Amino acid sequence: MNARTAENANRTRQLTPTVLSVGLLLWLIAAGPAPATVPGGAAFIQQLGQQVITVLRASGGQRDAGIARFETLFADSFDVPFIARAALGRHARTLDAPQTRAYRAAFRDYVVSFYATKFAGYAGQEFIVTGEKQVDEKTSLVAAQLRGDGGKVMQLGFVVHRSVGGDLKIIDVAVEGVSLLVVKRSEFASVIGRRGPAALTALLRRKTAELRSAGS
Repeated sequence: MNARTAENANRTRQLTPTVLSVGLLLWLIAAGPAPATVPGGAAFIQQLGQQVITVLRASGGQRDAGIARFETLFADSFDVPFIARAALGRHARTLDAPQTRAYRAAFRDYVVSFYATKFAGYAGQEFIVTGEKQVDEKTSLVAAQLRGDGGKVMQLGFVVHRSVGGDLKIIDVAVEGVSLLVVKRSEFASVIGRRGPAALTALLRRKTAELRSAGS
């Protein structure tokens, strides 16, 4: 295990309980922003939000027109290796190198398609960062709202950290208080525990195909 892999694994173990309590942290944000936050965290999410708005306007609220654009946008913004490992939890240690590569590729496609379909059909007009709370020296939770026509508001929470390479990346998103890792971790653990890594990778590929076909 090289130094970068070791640091990623260590940070996954340290952060997973915090990431999984993202709903609680959203309540903490409502009480007011912390004075010390990850430098650039809120600005990073605000910039991403403006890109989301640009895609929504370009697609005219049509789900299929926004899917490909969102996949590119989210692929650049998420720390997929980190999220993939955190989603597996202790089961990550049971995968060999080829299994890890196959799972990570399938997970990446699934995550970007999952969020693409969440946002692509939303006629958003405004994206606003509403608060930021520091988790540790490299991690912040940023609360935001995507506001649409007719007063519709989507509540969002982004867990942002500074990656091993130094870039700001998203390691979890809560949509209306529901975290990807909270929802998926137990499901993944059940599949890999009962049927093995290959079955989980196959499941992710099937789910990705379903998401993409639903938007076509």
